[in-house]
Amino acid sequence: PLDAHHYIGQATPSELLFQFARNDEYVSAESGERYFALASEPKRIAWYECSHALNGRARRDRAKFLCEKLGMAPPSTDIVNLLEQAPTPTPLEEWDAHEPET
Repeated sequence: PLDAHHYIGQATPSELLFQFARNDEYVSAESGERYFALASEPKRIAWYECSHALNGRARRDRAKFLCEKLGMAPPSTDIVNLLEQAPTPTPLEEWDAHEPET
């Protein structure tokens, strides 16, 4: 009962932005498309050439979408550049493996 697929079809009137990675190691393209199909309108989908953590372009698109939906000014060029250039997050399991033992 806690799985979002039970409720995603009832999000109207909120507009949804779905962002998926073409090289996602956890969510297949088919699963992303099925989930998007379950969602109520209005909705948008965007695909990115990256892994599950998404990339700078996805961060930029998400910021622009949120500003638009919240009635805020779009992010400045400086903010957009920072979003696009920020490094992709390192999954915790990889980060923990590189930490020295204490």
